[in-house]
Amino acid sequence: MYYIVGTKDELIQRGVLVEEGHKRLLLVGGRPVAPARELNPSAFTRIDRVQDRVINLPDGEYTIFSRQNPAYASPLVSKGGKISGGLRVDQPDKFWAPSRFLILVKA
Repeated sequence: MYYIVGTKDELIQRGVLVEEGHKRLLLVGGRPVAPARELNPSAFTRIDRVQDRVINLPDGEYTIFSRQNPAYASPLVSKGGKISGGLRVDQPDKFWAPSRFLILVKA
């Protein structure tokens, strides 16, 4: 399993996130962002899903941007739906089932 943490702009520059689709407004506004279709494991931090049940995060507030269901994990600190401090994976089989790549974007 793999995870990556960063701002939206950093993750776009690293090719983890891509802008897809049309701009929300014709001349202004950004395009929707989604995980890249092909993710390179070397851009991520590798972890063991059984042994590494807590993912420590740098200072800041984060949201899960990938397909994992947050119902199977507990934030160490939660403010308004944002994750701070770290993320404890309570049910690894269910949490990692949608994707082996976890993308956390700094709010």
